Amino acid sequence: MKLIEFFLSLRIRIKLLLAFGSIMLLSAIMVIMIWQTFTNIGEYKKISGEVDAVNIHILEMDMAAQYFMLEAFKQEDFQKEGTNLYTDTYRQHDDTVRTLLAGIGGEQGFFQQDTLTASIKDRVNRIALRFKSLQELLRKRGFKDYGLEGDLRRAIHAVENSSFPYDKVDMLMLRRHEKDFFLRKDMKYPQEFNNKVGEFTARIAAEHEGPEKDDILEKIAAYQKQFNEVVAIDSVIGLKDTGGLKGLIRNDLIGLKASIGMLRTKVKDFSDAYARKRIIFVGVLFLVQLGLGIVLAFVYADILSRAIKEIRQAMKSLADGIFPGKMPIKTTEEIGDTKQAFNQLLDRMQAATSFSEALGNGELSSRYDANFREDVLARSLIKMQEKLKEAQERQSMIHWANEGTALFSELLKNQAEDTAALADTVLKHLVKYVGMNQGALYSVVDRAGERYLDRLATFAYERKRFVSQRLDPDQGIIGQCIAEGNTIVLTDIPVGYVQITSGLGEATPRYIIVLPLKVREDVVGAIELAGFHSLKPHQVQFLEKIAEYVASALGSRQVYDDTQKLLADARENNQRLQAQEEEIRQHAEEMQAMQEDMTRQQRMLEAEIRTLKKNGTLQSVN
Repeated sequence: MKLIEFFLSLRIRIKLLLAFGSIMLLSAIMVIMIWQTFTNIGEYKKISGEVDAVNIHILEMDMAAQYFMLEAFKQEDFQKEGTNLYTDTYRQHDDTVRTLLAGIGGEQGFFQQDTLTASIKDRVNRIALRFKSLQELLRKRGFKDYGLEGDLRRAIHAVENSSFPYDKVDMLMLRRHEKDFFLRKDMKYPQEFNNKVGEFTARIAAEHEGPEKDDILEKIAAYQKQFNEVVAIDSVIGLKDTGGLKGLIRNDLIGLKASIGMLRTKVKDFSDAYARKRIIFVGVLFLVQLGLGIVLAFVYADILSRAIKEIRQAMKSLADGIFPGKMPIKTTEEIGDTKQAFNQLLDRMQAATSFSEALGNGELSSRYDANFREDVLARSLIKMQEKLKEAQERQSMIHWANEGTALFSELLKNQAEDTAALADTVLKHLVKYVGMNQGALYSVVDRAGERYLDRLATFAYERKRFVSQRLDPDQGIIGQCIAEGNTIVLTDIPVGYVQITSGLGEATPRYIIVLPLKVREDVVGAIELAGFHSLKPHQVQFLEKIAEYVASALGSRQVYDDTQKLLADARENNQRLQAQEEEIRQHAEEMQAMQEDMTRQQRMLEAEIRTLKKNGTLQSVN
């Protein structure tokens, strides 16, 4: 009873510390056990990883050995030096396997004394010795011009190059049996070969005489000897993959891989059994901790419920919508902390109220009290502030678009400028209004069966890029835009496509937009803008809308210009006709004057003739 009274007389903080201390002690014990469990399981996983690494290197050894026995021994570097890439690869993996096997289990030396591990080590050593013997035999056997096969080929050439008149058919039969053996690895072919050699030499001995006969028989005997030596060494090496030294190595590798599989299974079973035991132990410890926690929870629930009554009234006032005065804090134990938290709650709610009033007055740039920005109410109010800012921003974008529409509507109403001047004015204001760095405006021209793009205006473009005023309407981004009738946006700009030049140098823009100029469904041109920043969606929509206005205005302007040009041409033709008519009239007057002068001269001549006739002068002259 005295122990219970002493416990109840303790402060709440000490009681909680004792309770949580006991739970933490059990938790610490459980954590230590779990840590040890995971440490040992990690060690077993490490062993499993080492065994997997051994398995991988054994597979690499197997691949290197198999390919070496199949093809790589024929390589010239092996025949010359007795080693090549595959023998080195085998040796490297063999050394790695030995190292891994020596260290399996780490410092604890798990599985080092295991019979299976010892068997694996012995098998690895045995394979290494047999592989070394196989290397020596294969090099001795040789290939093509090396080793016994090289001697065999030289013996063959000695027989074939002999001037002795033997029957070539017999030699061809020997070569056939020889090649059949090398191809099929069947021992019946060496027997047939030797039988055929006996027949061949007997025929030569019976049909020929002289020293040349002895020479050819000696060469055939050398050929037979070299062939039989190759057959003998091939028998030791193994005519098939399952025979001879190759078969032993192959079987050892198969057995080694099976042993590694057994070792992997053994490590896994050992690790799983250990994990199960530890899990059961930790589970029991957890249940003990849980039971103790439940008991302490019921005990302290009753203790804390009495302490909470002190602040119930203040909470009730707050729930009724009335801000109570701050609660006095006289102690530093848990109840005092609770009162402190309640006072902080009052401060948070007052901060939220002040912030809400500021938002209601339109002060959207107001900042929430930094001490309370992370609570739920603060986040909600700040989110509402962001929504109001977004609404204000949308209104600002609408106002920006309306102002721009009004500006360009006023610009497009100016009929005093010609098409080029109007295009230049519109492009200049458009580039500046959307904050781009440069731009160009193109018009589709279709005259006399020729269709091309005419660049009406540019703004801030480097002049050297535009060699001609005309562009092919079927090529490039501009042509694609006009062909498809859709806006094209480029953010991955090819190097050299266009450069923006300033006093500091040149740079490739990061953003290009090409807008079609459409009148109903007909594309009459395009606008190309480039800059170092991307346009926002509302700016793109604004540009597409302005493009419609520009297309309509340029179309009207073009019709107006064409009409004025036709009127000017008509006036010029009329003036030219009037000048020609005046010239003809003057020529007619001159002709008339000349005709009158000629008539007058004719009359004077006729008068003079009559006078002369009258005086008789003309007759005497006749």
